[in-house]
Amino acid sequence: TVLFNAPDAQTIQIERFSFMGSLLAPDASISFQDARMLGQIAAQSLSGDGFFELSNYNGEVPCN
Repeated sequence: TVLFNAPDAQTIQIERFSFMGSLLAPDASISFQDARMLGQIAAQSLSGDGFFELSNYNGEVPCN
């Protein structure tokens, strides 16, 4: 799984698009219109009518 990291994003629009991966945008308001995603989103807010197929993370998380 690919992680798309957008730590400084304030707004993100995802329209008529399909992708595999997860999106990390903790400060962003995301508009998810007529889109399909296989993965997860972590954001401040999410609105729209897209379709999610959740994918569980089965790897290891390194801790320092």
